[in-house]
Amino acid sequence: MCGIIGYIGDNNISKKNFNIARDLISHRGPNWGETKIYKKSNKQIYFGHRRLSIIDISSSSNQPYEFQNLSLIFNGEIYNYIELRDLLKKKGYKFHTTGDTEVLIKSIHCWGKKVFSYLDGMWSFACINKISGDILISRDRFGEKPLYYYKNNNTFIFCSEVTPILKLFPNSGDINKNSILRFCINGYKSVKKVNETFYNKIKELPSGNNLVFSENKIKVYQYWKPQFNPVSNLTYSDVVENIKEKLIKSLKQKLRSDVKLAFTLSGGIDSNSLISIAKKILKYDVHAFSILNKNKSYDEKKFINRTINNLNINHQYIELENRNFIKDITSIISERKLPILTISHYLYGKL
Repeated sequence: MCGIIGYIGDNNISKKNFNIARDLISHRGPNWGETKIYKKSNKQIYFGHRRLSIIDISSSSNQPYEFQNLSLIFNGEIYNYIELRDLLKKKGYKFHTTGDTEVLIKSIHCWGKKVFSYLDGMWSFACINKISGDILISRDRFGEKPLYYYKNNNTFIFCSEVTPILKLFPNSGDINKNSILRFCINGYKSVKKVNETFYNKIKELPSGNNLVFSENKIKVYQYWKPQFNPVSNLTYSDVVENIKEKLIKSLKQKLRSDVKLAFTLSGGIDSNSLISIAKKILKYDVHAFSILNKNKSYDEKKFINRTINNLNINHQYIELENRNFIKDITSIISERKLPILTISHYLYGKL
């Protein structure tokens, strides 16, 4: 994962203060951080990025990434970037990196807002037209990558997390008590049922939506929604083979990486299916990690060991000590400035 942050406004925010806010999300991107400043009329435009290098780990893919009149900051991964690069080459585009960032910005340059019918991936990105000052901000179809924003008068800021927004604009921190109450009573599944955050003035761009910032105005629109097109006269074996084919193809794209790959392995059918495909069919050198649960009611070690032995994979158990839970979870919430929705967020913070 990476982190993006952008600011457009009349206020004279220093680059130093902006970078301090940007680096509050350095845990999302420890490999590189950079800020570029643009000006349009009387407005300052800051684009900041924190990078975690996965595809093309060289500095040539550092961001913000510029091409002609465009500048891009991008958190995520375009799974079909190789196929898109081949398609763009046929249209005359030349490439200087081996990464998906250059492919994304040139795809936007080529197809404009029609680009989303070509993209397969997970993302939150912002792309500015340096001539017009217009900014296109997008979030992937299922909202895998986060994107928050705040607008007040002539100030607009967006970020992968809320902490930098609160740092630069403390007045944005008005607590949404109804959202917290809903979460406490109904649990995490209730949070996404309404388009609200835990702050009244900070909004989250919904999944499958774009935000266009132009002439100090915001327009949010949905570019994608799921479609259900049932196919009749399929046999059971047809369905099984179709799913198998699509799963293998999807995993092959999603395992593209210039760094080592690892799986989190439980006793469940999902992680076991994926790691088996990677090892047996795609012939990857598979590494896996598992959280060791000392509670016998949740112990899946028997099933995990069976997979380890059958696939002959490199594996490591991770034991978590049951201490300082309240202290740790309080610290994580304090740093994120948001409640933890599920216990998995606690594990991310601990690991």
